[in-house]
Amino acid sequence: MRRSWKHSCLSKYYNKLRVVSDKVVVSSAQDQALTVYDLQGQIVKQIKCPGISDNRRAMAVCGDNSVIVSDFGTNSVFRVNIDSCEVLWTSKRVQYPEGVVCYKNRYALVIKR
Repeated sequence: MRRSWKHSCLSKYYNKLRVVSDKVVVSSAQDQALTVYDLQGQIVKQIKCPGISDNRRAMAVCGDNSVIVSDFGTNSVFRVNIDSCEVLWTSKRVQYPEGVVCYKNRYALVIKR
């Protein structure tokens, strides 16, 4: 069964979404948040992440309860626990980050422009 629904991310750049523990996570510069949906499209919660830019963003699943977000516009990479709504860490060491993957739920590998 396929489902679709509207969400608030209106970026002109690409933006990734990820499925984590039967939830869909979408980042939104307009809301300055990660929005977590259930699989029927209902909002479960919004996790405020001030500083999300309206530029290219990518996301990777990291374990059963978190995502790593790379934000090209703010030169930042950060990990968010979607259960506790806590930003676990932030890094500005990679200039112009684009893609991100999580390896063995322990390492974040980031590609830059």
